[in-house]
Amino acid sequence: MNKVKNNDNELIRKRKKAIHRRRSILFFIFIGGLFVLLSFKTDVFYVQKVVIEDNNIVSSEEIVEVSGITENTNLLYLNTREVKDKITSLTYIDSVNIKRKLPNTIVITVVEKEACYFINHQESYYILDKELNILE
Repeated sequence: MNKVKNNDNELIRKRKKAIHRRRSILFFIFIGGLFVLLSFKTDVFYVQKVVIEDNNIVSSEEIVEVSGITENTNLLYLNTREVKDKITSLTYIDSVNIKRKLPNTIVITVVEKEACYFINHQESYYILDKELNILE
């Protein structure tokens, strides 16, 4: 009879531990989800500073204007692929690298095409790069 009581008490303890473990896991998931939701919705992660690096030909203002990044852009919602596509649509831009520096800064590193050839044709000039693409 004593053995039956010990087994029952042990089973009850194991069940209570399992219930406590489940509640703790659900509590931490809830707190984590709440933190993520608040971080997406608050203005802590809004862009306040855009840093443009390695641009000599294209002005920083033009790059920021084409990228579509404003002060109301959330850093966590920013689609970097779209921003890269918009910036590389400029004729002098070869490639773009975008980094987020939390909480509120974006660093855009630009690689520009080099003008190598100048061609005079019918009283107008054409500027070409190394791959013979017309820049202007």
